Amino acid sequence: LSTGSGQSASMLPPGFGGAARVGSIGQPVPLSGTLRALYVHAGSAPVNGPQRFVLYLNDVPTDLIATIEDGHTDGADSVSVVRVVAGDVIELRAETAEGVKGAGNVAAVCVLMGA
Repeated sequence: LSTGSGQSASMLPPGFGGAARVGSIGQPVPLSGTLRALYVHAGSAPVNGPQRFVLYLNDVPTDLIATIEDGHTDGADSVSVVRVVAGDVIELRAETAEGVKGAGNVAAVCVLMGA
């Protein structure tokens, strides 16, 4: 996933074979519990500023946010916790400020702990 300057994009679900597109591509949560420890890694670093990766729950942003700083390829949030219920829809959205070239080839992992 790459984003251009001042754009937002959505992460693709596992096994997605189509073309990347901006928009909602949510994944249902398989069981109730808590999400924690969001890690993101990029094959290429953002340029001219940081890039944020925000976990959305049912189309609402949460406090689970990982930031990749300018010139770096890794970001994490190992502090925030988000409670989820089976069937909730989660989505990871990439956000860049105007003038920032977003990171490329991003992979993300978030830990789901069952109730």
